[in-house]
Amino acid sequence: MKIVTRLSFCVVLLLASWGVFAQQRPVISQYMYNGMVLNPAYAGSTNEFSAAVIHRDQWVNIDGAPSFQTFTAHTPLFSNQIGVGLTATRDQVGIHTDYGFYASYAYKIKLSTGYLAMGLQGGFNDRRSNYDLLTIRDKNDNILIGTDRKFSPNFGTGAYYYNKRMYLGASIPHIVKNRVVDVSLGKETEARTPRYVYLTGGMVFPLTDNINLLPAVLIRYQDHLPLGIDLNCNVIFEDIVYAGLSYRSGDSMTLITQLVLNENIRLGYAYDVVTSGQRQYTNGTHEIMINYRVLIKALSKDPLCPVYY
Repeated sequence: MKIVTRLSFCVVLLLASWGVFAQQRPVISQYMYNGMVLNPAYAGSTNEFSAAVIHRDQWVNIDGAPSFQTFTAHTPLFSNQIGVGLTATRDQVGIHTDYGFYASYAYKIKLSTGYLAMGLQGGFNDRRSNYDLLTIRDKNDNILIGTDRKFSPNFGTGAYYYNKRMYLGASIPHIVKNRVVDVSLGKETEARTPRYVYLTGGMVFPLTDNINLLPAVLIRYQDHLPLGIDLNCNVIFEDIVYAGLSYRSGDSMTLITQLVLNENIRLGYAYDVVTSGQRQYTNGTHEIMINYRVLIKALSKDPLCPVYY
């Protein structure tokens, strides 16, 4: 009999108690540098074309632990009046793999102090569950066999205010509460996936001519659960080296760093030190980001366009 990992055992217990499988929305640690993951109104919020890849390995050393990858790309268009973007994700937890594809549109209003963007996104999630990877005691069980696939269209909205020194955002990226699957029955139930609300904010404080401080916050609300809060603070040296700490309520402390190699390429890394009950089983979480940016010359002199987030 194959060894069942601690994580798989916990997942089985959760499924047995809830009776359903509902995909949780992953949250990256470097959200302040890639707002497209959380808010469609972020599309085109810089004066650059920006494309980013993030790879996140959660709870290292635990078999079947979450692994998350995302690709985002966005750009302003039509003299910075609108922004468009694309988000593709892959989220794997145990035998379940969820693919997401979403297109974003943001309409921007230029104010005297900054920009107010209102965004929409639409797309779908394609979740696949390979039950053949499970070790089943009852070989005659004809439910947990083969591969199950569920296609779930969805849409979301958000608002984002920003200028060169601060930003505020509110979003519901996935509004539709799709039905979930009862694993024990192998079919949909009346239960629905939870809806998430994200509130974000950050501000740049100059400490010296060459050093800036960027504190930021992310507040996460999920139906029927307490608020989740991420608090972080980054120090920016010479607009080249970023280094900071982040705290995620009830879960982890995170070390964050980013290096601006040149005007086009940025490299980011985050290491989550687990503070919850999983800390005795894992060495933490690793997250790597590669961000490619191309300056749009027509917008290069816009004093309201951000460069830090």
